Amino acid sequence: MTVLGAFAVPHPPIIVPGVGGGEEKLASATVDAFHKVGKTVAKLAPELIIIITPHGESDFSE
Repeated sequence: MTVLGAFAVPHPPIIVPGVGGGEEKLASATVDAFHKVGKTVAKLAPELIIIITPHGESDFSE
């Protein structure tokens, strides 16, 4: 399996709507960058995506 890309997406907590309380607009450039990364990943169409996060367990499966 070939690695197609790697992305680091550090972010302030305010970009999470439940946390930001309307302050998300202050980090709009960060949110825009997240969308750009998402589009890039979609174009790469990877077979597998590995997500590493310090934010605890999550289930990203569909």
